[in-house]
Amino acid sequence: MKEALSFPELSASTDQRPARCPGCGRVGMGWHQQRSRPVTDLKLSAVELVQYQCEGCGASLTVTPPGLQVGCRHSDRTKVLSVVLWGLGLSYRDTERVMKGIGLPISHVAVRLKVRAMGAAAMARHKKAASRIKAPVLGAEETEVKLSGKGVTVGFLTAPQTGEIVGMEILASREGEELARWIVEAAKHFGAKALVSDELECYKPAAEAAGLEHQLCLAHWRKAVARRLKKITGYQQTHQRFRDRLGRKVPRTYQVPATNNACENAIGRGGKPARPGIRAKRTRGFKRADTVLPIMFLLASLGGVLAGVPFQSLIG
Repeated sequence: MKEALSFPELSASTDQRPARCPGCGRVGMGWHQQRSRPVTDLKLSAVELVQYQCEGCGASLTVTPPGLQVGCRHSDRTKVLSVVLWGLGLSYRDTERVMKGIGLPISHVAVRLKVRAMGAAAMARHKKAASRIKAPVLGAEETEVKLSGKGVTVGFLTAPQTGEIVGMEILASREGEELARWIVEAAKHFGAKALVSDELECYKPAAEAAGLEHQLCLAHWRKAVARRLKKITGYQQTHQRFRDRLGRKVPRTYQVPATNNACENAIGRGGKPARPGIRAKRTRGFKRADTVLPIMFLLASLGGVLAGVPFQSLIG
């Protein structure tokens, strides 16, 4: 079932109160004052803030309603909307213009900061969820993005049956040793038994180093070659290549897909190359190395929502 894109709600007031004083740690703080504060939001123009004060040390603490961060006039809903507009293809400055046009002024700098923050959060949530995933089959693909004008290789791992991204990593290169390190670590972590990839020669020794069955993606070959491959004994077989102690073939409990399209689509959802519905306009590249993966995780999460593909770090 396709996931719905939801936005954080903003409450007009709150009855939450701090459990302890942030200064001395004393339990309970007394009500001090309540005031109204204007906000930039689709539905509300102002919210009520409550200030509490410690009777012991005199320290005060202001509590904001759910959906608004302390010291910020933009609601979480407004900030998420700006990030979604950027993710759909607008530049930071164009996002600023659109937001201003609909009565939600926010600077392009604030949009950029929110993109980075949401990207880091999406990456953290995804890695936490991926730590519990087991995938007998992995689809592997890599692409190149620009970082300060130079190429950087980003590797994608997917569960081909669902198209779900289970891993994303910056690789030192596309050479054999680095690719083998990546695949071996991933196979051990996810308990993989088979690898689906394109025809890049480095994948074969990488799969052998990891002890994986290796299947080439038919979509990367001409139809005539694909027909020939299907006739080769052992291709798309229903048994594992290993035998039990009595020498009998072991039936597969999983299916190895004929193509690596799921991984190709995952890269598209990650923002490179551009695809309809997600980052329609190619980005110029990245300027900071620490923003590459978080932003690509964010784009992948947004792309997964729009494409109805499972992803463990939906925008929240």
